[in-house]
Amino acid sequence: ADRLQVRSEARPGFMVFNPCSFTRRAALEFEGLGGPLPIGDAIKATEHENGFSRCVVEVPPFGYVWIPATPGGTPPKPKFKTAEGLTIRNEFFEMDVDAATGGIRSFRDYRTRLTRFGQQLVYNPGSTLKVGAIKVTNAGSALGEITSEGELISAQDELLATFKQRFRAWVGRPVLEMRIELDVKHEPSGYPWHGYFGARFGWRDDRAVLFRGVNGQNTQTGYTRPVSPEYLEVRFGAERSFLFTGGLPFLQRHGSRMADVILVPEGERQRSFELLLS
Repeated sequence: ADRLQVRSEARPGFMVFNPCSFTRRAALEFEGLGGPLPIGDAIKATEHENGFSRCVVEVPPFGYVWIPATPGGTPPKPKFKTAEGLTIRNEFFEMDVDAATGGIRSFRDYRTRLTRFGQQLVYNPGSTLKVGAIKVTNAGSALGEITSEGELISAQDELLATFKQRFRAWVGRPVLEMRIELDVKHEPSGYPWHGYFGARFGWRDDRAVLFRGVNGQNTQTGYTRPVSPEYLEVRFGAERSFLFTGGLPFLQRHGSRMADVILVPEGERQRSFELLLS
């Protein structure tokens, strides 16, 4: 960063690098800037509230974007409601939270209005979900966010874990961000394919074909337990829906329309996980 600025005017700011050969859009949050960032060529969306500045920036291939730390913009007027009730949205998709499970009731595009994915948390071999709260935690001009909290209960009414799920839709980014946090009270044990906490995703048509991403290659799969550290694609005709697992490689299918992303088997110590839907 210093080398790139050797002939530039000295001023505080942030430099965002893109090491990839294609354009990327990054969602960023800054604290203490004092005001909104200006909308410009690189900054596609911005908002400022409660000391936080949020923005979506477009970074060129093998390049960088400079963001000044001195805000000089005016608060933009929202073009639509990014979050209201149980729904978050941007210009690419809408997502409804399920009031009964705290998961995804419907993730859909605007063209067909058909559900691409549904989701809920599970404990294998069996559990029920008890939702404590679902609330809109941000509804700005750049970010719509809904958070749900609740419990996973066994058939014997034993508390297995508490959970918190955060769903985010950024203006200008065609992905739904999911963050899952678990506080496990009952540690899973035994064969890891049989005893685990997981995120179960479902799609609407059992004729859909699955593809997995491994080492940058897209390969059709019919396995019950496809290993896919990059993504799982559900393809139905020209419709392509993607679940990016964030590096979680182990999935287990249930029938022809559901698959679990395994989060916490026996011995796992991680308790927070981030996934994307597109």
